Amino acid sequence: MKDKRIKVLVPHRLISHPYLFLLYTHLSKLSIKIMSLDNLLNIILGFISVNILHFHWIENFFRSKRKPLYILRFLIFLFCLQIIKFFLKKKIIVTLHNVLPHEILDKRLDIIGFSMILKIADIVIVHNKFSYTSCINFYKILPSKVYVIPHGNFIKYYLDKISKEDARRLLQIRNDSFVILFFGHIRRYKGLERILPILEELLNNYPNLVVLLAGNCRDSLLKQELISLAQRFKNRILLHIGYIPDKYVQVYMGAADIGVIPYKRIWTPGSLLLFMSFSKPVIIPRLPAVVEVIGKEYELYFDPYEDRQLKHSIERAITLHSNNSLRKVGLHLYAKVLEYKWEDIAFQTRRLYEKVIYHA
Repeated sequence: MKDKRIKVLVPHRLISHPYLFLLYTHLSKLSIKIMSLDNLLNIILGFISVNILHFHWIENFFRSKRKPLYILRFLIFLFCLQIIKFFLKKKIIVTLHNVLPHEILDKRLDIIGFSMILKIADIVIVHNKFSYTSCINFYKILPSKVYVIPHGNFIKYYLDKISKEDARRLLQIRNDSFVILFFGHIRRYKGLERILPILEELLNNYPNLVVLLAGNCRDSLLKQELISLAQRFKNRILLHIGYIPDKYVQVYMGAADIGVIPYKRIWTPGSLLLFMSFSKPVIIPRLPAVVEVIGKEYELYFDPYEDRQLKHSIERAITLHSNNSLRKVGLHLYAKVLEYKWEDIAFQTRRLYEKVIYHA
C-alpha cells in the first residue's frame, strides 16, 4: 500500500541541536515521516518523495566573513530554493529563529537576502509575537504566511538529578558561595564585554560571590580577556571553556544559584527556557521576546541599555538569596516553562504542514 503520510525533509542534522531533536521526535509520533542529514541517503530519497522541505537557521547555508563569497553562496542557495519550489514542486517552510542573525556582516545585505528567501517560502515560522511583527516589518512579506509557534522547554531532555552539593564538589565550589552562571557559546554579541567590569566590581564587594562561565569560545581575544580576569580572581571566576556534553549540563545548572543573560537583543529566548527548565532564576534584560515568556512583573529584569541596572539586578538577587526568597523565583519560572510543551508545538507544526499541502 502506498505510504500517504506527510513526508518532510529537514536539511540539518537533528542531533546537532536540542530544538531539532525535540521537535522532530515529537512530530514523528504524529505520523510525520522525517528525513534529515543524519542519514545522507535521506537527502537523495527526500527530494524524490517528500512534500515539504523545512529549513532552520537559513543564514548558515550561505554566510561568510568575506562579502564576495557571501553573495556567491547566497545566489547558489537562492537558485536551489527556486528549483526546489518551482521545478520539483516541493513546499518550503522556514523557521526564523532569529529575525536578524546574531553576528551581522552587513545588515543591509542580510535584510535583502532574508527578504528574497522568505518571499519564496510558503510558510515562515517565528517563536513569538515580537518576532512576528519584526519579520513582517523588516522583510515586507505577507502577514498571512507568517505563523507563531513557540520554542519548547528542555525538561527531561537534560538530566536533572544531581544535588547542589554534589555539583559544587565536582566543580570545586564552596557550598556557602553565591554562584552566577553564564552558560552557552561565549560570544561578544551575548554582552560579555559589558558584564565583565560589573562582575569585577561585584567580586570586590561580595566575598562569597563566584562567577561560573561555561561554554565554547572561538574568539581568541575574548578568551584571553577572560583568562586574564580569571587569573586575577582565582577561584572566584571559574572558566570552563569548551564544548559541554549534554550529560554535564546538569552539573553547571545544579551548581548555580542564578543565571545571567546580558544580551542587548533577543529574538528567541532559548537560553532563558534552559534556565527555567532547571528551576533557575535569571537576570535578564526587559526585552519584548522575554516579557512574552515570563511576564511584565518579573523582579530581576534590567534595562538592556543601562549597565548599572544590570549591577543592581545582581545585587537584588544576592539579597533575595540571603532572605531565602530566590528559590521561589526559580520555581515560579519553572511553573511557566511547563506551558511550553513539545506535544503542543508538534501538533501546531503538523497543522501547518497539512495547511501548506492540502489547503494551499
